[in-house]
Amino acid sequence: MEWISTNDRVPTQSVNVLLCIDGVVGIGSYSPDFGWWVTGADFDDDAQVTHWMPLPAPPSNVKCPT
Repeated sequence: MEWISTNDRVPTQSVNVLLCIDGVVGIGSYSPDFGWWVTGADFDDDAQVTHWMPLPAPPSNVKCPT
């Protein structure tokens, strides 16, 4: 997987993805109505999401709760 610039496109609405926010990696989602939402983050209002990528699939040998 490769990072996708937010200048090129944004992820599907309300789908969690990896985010690059001012060089820091986090998890969050995008809404066209509200913008970016970063899970558990406390960033300045000036913080910019510059890139994103889909979350990887879970390991095949581990049962993850749904």
